[in-house]
Amino acid sequence: MSNKPSNEELKQAFDLIDTDGNGVLDENEIKQLFKQFGQELTDEEYKQMMSEVDTDGNGVVDFEEFKKMFF
Repeated sequence: MSNKPSNEELKQAFDLIDTDGNGVLDENEIKQLFKQFGQELTDEEYKQMMSEVDTDGNGVVDFEEFKKMFF
């Protein structure tokens, strides 16, 4: 049995984080997510995370990029 979340569970989480419903996570949504878990991202920490996650370099995290964070 795997501890990894299912695709459906990840999509539900993504949709909750995507507060404006535009299908991508922007800087504000990502920083708010971290804040909810008690961690304030500095601009440098955010840039570092995005360099690893935003594989197409468009400045936002889409669902496919979000999934790669877990698999």
